[in-house]
Amino acid sequence: MSDRLKAESMHQTASDLMRPDPVTIPPEATLAELERELVEHRVGGLPVMQKGRLIGFVTRTDIVRKLCLEQALAEATAAPDQEVTGAQGAVESELGAIGAQLGHRLANIRVEDVMHRKVWSVDSHEPIENVAKKMLTLRIHHLPVFEGERLAGIISTFDLARFVAEQTSALTPELVAT
Repeated sequence: MSDRLKAESMHQTASDLMRPDPVTIPPEATLAELERELVEHRVGGLPVMQKGRLIGFVTRTDIVRKLCLEQALAEATAAPDQEVTGAQGAVESELGAIGAQLGHRLANIRVEDVMHRKVWSVDSHEPIENVAKKMLTLRIHHLPVFEGERLAGIISTFDLARFVAEQTSALTPELVAT
């Protein structure tokens, strides 16, 4: 990091970088409702709130992990391929039942079933350098920002990249493509 960029970031805090007033989702929301919110708001994860308290965080990666687990469970319980010609209809029927069961299970999965319950956060006055170090150390892509007890915003790795690009472009405008 250049000395000038480092000097600029020393005066910046989490509140300067965060996206304020984040969209949240309740723990009882379905995966379909979660995906609609993620797409509508163009984000990769949402804080899970219940009665005004942050109780978890859920990301698109959490959805994919759950879907992969459910598929693996369905495949593990599927009947082995039978070579007996007369049994082909029975196998297809059984696989159809497994598919229906899997669909029913997926429809009943809630945000609380896939969310991370351990959520790290930062105070709005935390220096950006500390925010970046925390995200790198914890290997996380989203970090809730609090002002006292209130969830004030979210910082993502995209926000950090945008900050660096903006600071760098202020130093060297030719690096900004469009």
